[in-house]
Amino acid sequence: MNASAISPPVKLGLIGAGRWGRAYIQTIQDLPGIELRAIASRNPVTASLVEPSCVMTQDWHTLIARSDLDGVIIATPPALHAEMAEAAILSRKPVLVEKPLTMDIGQAERLLDLQRSQDGLVVVDHTHLFSPAFRELKRRSMSSTTSSVSISSAAGNRGPFRTNVPVLWDWASHDVAMILALLGLYPTTITARRTELQSLVDGIGESVAIELTFERDIAADIRVSNMLPRKMRRFEVRTDDGVWIYDDVGNNKLVEDKGEGPKPIALDDALPLTVAVEEFCRAINGATNGHKAGRSLALGVDVVRILADCQVQLDGQSEPT
Repeated sequence: MNASAISPPVKLGLIGAGRWGRAYIQTIQDLPGIELRAIASRNPVTASLVEPSCVMTQDWHTLIARSDLDGVIIATPPALHAEMAEAAILSRKPVLVEKPLTMDIGQAERLLDLQRSQDGLVVVDHTHLFSPAFRELKRRSMSSTTSSVSISSAAGNRGPFRTNVPVLWDWASHDVAMILALLGLYPTTITARRTELQSLVDGIGESVAIELTFERDIAADIRVSNMLPRKMRRFEVRTDDGVWIYDDVGNNKLVEDKGEGPKPIALDDALPLTVAVEEFCRAINGATNGHKAGRSLALGVDVVRILADCQVQLDGQSEPT
């Protein structure tokens, strides 16, 4: 995709320059009309990844206080998201925050209340919601004639083995966000169970199964694991009109089957992170920031609420079942 320049140009600050923070750096460099003006990072190597004009600081408070930024991106571990996002909102700065929004439902709800009181712009980067393939799946599968829906998703990889983010929050936040965005409903029942738990050379391996039910007899089944031989991200929707499969690591990102066999769907080749950053910057320049922010942040809070419920169930489970 050849992105058109953002106008007027947008000046961004980035907090965090880990693996995903570096992805933001590269994405911003490739988008016309967007300037990375400042980065908060404690890694001295970060300076070599950006233009000399980009200001480096180790203190994220200093970055948020800058008067020359139009928006802030938060790409740090989830435990830091809430405090940083709150500071950005209070500084009247639009903020794009990595998923999960936080791992504490109380913090998530406070952010939503603050965003609404300040009429701020807060976007949660549930990456797959910005995927052209997922958006096309939603458009095609959720027609006005759809009467029955079932969803199954499976995702994971060999790792990562994080000490601060469990498999549930690392992987399932995407699946839950896609399901909520697709249906526009909150589940009536939430069930989570650990199906595998192993001590591996690299860390703790875990597999988790989640079952969500919704009104109108809609059911969703989620499987996530950091014990797979290779990366996968498969999201399948079945309705009375057909079957749609979103495969983020496959050659065909979206396949449709309406009774005549699987058919690949032609799609825009834009990368989800590119779409997320571009739409965030266009929202900064737009006139409906509060309305757009409320939808994104409210969904992010619902994701945290569901995963927190799942975590309580997993914590109370002594053995995989």
